[in-house]
Amino acid sequence: MIQMVESPYAYVRITVMRSLLIPSAQYPKLMKMGLSEISHYLGETQYRKEVTEMGLTYSGIALIEKALLQNFIHTIMKLKRISPESFTPFIDHYLLKYDILNLKTIIRAKMAHIPTEETMRILQPAGIIREDMAKSLLGMGDVDEIIKSLPDTLKRYGKYYASLKNKSLFEIENSLDRFCYDELLSFTSCVPIQGEHYKQFLLTSIHISNLLTFFRLKKAGMSSSQIQERLFFTKDDIENMLYRRLLRASDEAIPEILATSHYRHIFKNLPTMKSLIPLEIQLYNHLMKKALRFQHQNPLSVYSILSFLFAKEMEIANIRKIVQAKHLGVAMEKVEPQLVII
Repeated sequence: MIQMVESPYAYVRITVMRSLLIPSAQYPKLMKMGLSEISHYLGETQYRKEVTEMGLTYSGIALIEKALLQNFIHTIMKLKRISPESFTPFIDHYLLKYDILNLKTIIRAKMAHIPTEETMRILQPAGIIREDMAKSLLGMGDVDEIIKSLPDTLKRYGKYYASLKNKSLFEIENSLDRFCYDELLSFTSCVPIQGEHYKQFLLTSIHISNLLTFFRLKKAGMSSSQIQERLFFTKDDIENMLYRRLLRASDEAIPEILATSHYRHIFKNLPTMKSLIPLEIQLYNHLMKKALRFQHQNPLSVYSILSFLFAKEMEIANIRKIVQAKHLGVAMEKVEPQLVII
């Protein structure tokens, strides 16, 4: 059983870090700025160090993107420094999604013979797979060698990979997702009763991923059997019942099913399902509310760090949406509804 200890020191440090997050009231101002003005603004916030360092090599959107990523990596390193050792497994499992995402990117690059330098530019080395390890994996001869060279925390994926009869990119990526979910569920089974809210947060994140996968693939015209292969069924019978009803339902019956589900408050407020962006934002806002509850549940525990980490992710995602829209010339009124308010 994993212990959930308390750390007043970590709580005080996290409180200070949280106070440095960009207030939601600043987003309308950012949306009125140009890229250079946004860079200057970020250079006066907690991103100062990264903007200064990256400014020696990059400019424009590349500067902002690099500064955001480096700041996130530095933030994670700081969280681990100021936390008790017992907090580390919680942080690492929270960040497992980045390792899976990076591993998918590395395998795609190897299969498509994409140069290492080009691949490194799109990685997000925020988890266990950092830049040096990513370069090492990209230097392997083939995918088999990459899998055999994974760090200890990802070694168990080798069994999933070995069991694949068809080692196509789709099958590998699907098995990586399954491995990720299995690891998260296995970890939550070791968390004591005090960690019930953390368990529910991880389970909710899995269910949100399932819902988004269902609607994306449904919109792409895939059959129910094809969609089912890409969903992950947990031990939560209520959630599984919802997915099975959706998979069997006609397009006309889906709204009625959603209207009686425990996500009805989300779908009730959606203006339309023609675009899945409003749904994604509503679901992440739902997850944000769960994360914010951490602050009130034993704030001296790892909850304060996990709550802050999610808020930090949302801040970076919001800034990236704004700068990418600026770069592409997208009207800001289309961006504003896509922001997750922290």
